[in-house]
Amino acid sequence: MNRRSRRRQMSEHPFVVFVRKLPCSVHPYGKQTTPTEPDHHPTIGSQGEYHTHVWPLCSECHKERHRIGLETFERKYGVSARGCIAYLEEWFDRLTSAQISQVTGLSVRVVERRLGRETHRAAA
Repeated sequence: MNRRSRRRQMSEHPFVVFVRKLPCSVHPYGKQTTPTEPDHHPTIGSQGEYHTHVWPLCSECHKERHRIGLETFERKYGVSARGCIAYLEEWFDRLTSAQISQVTGLSVRVVERRLGRETHRAAA
């Protein structure tokens, strides 16, 4: 799989789409001036899975986080990437496919297929 199709696949995963819909983890509601981007932790290519282990940062914070490093960024803003990611993953896992569909704009069928969930339909 080439890098471009891998990026496309990542951006279409329901958890990543879900994280893009959230506000920046640093800025309070209404103070964010740039779109939310999923920030991977650990970074892509190290030990993290490509579709999970992301937290929402606005573009400004995302750039700053990479520029100054994660530890400095966390100290500066009093946030924890691991804590935020763990909370979001737990929250996401509790949502039904219909709830994920409503938040992300993806169809229930697409959500279930991409998450590997079985659709429980009555036999016709």
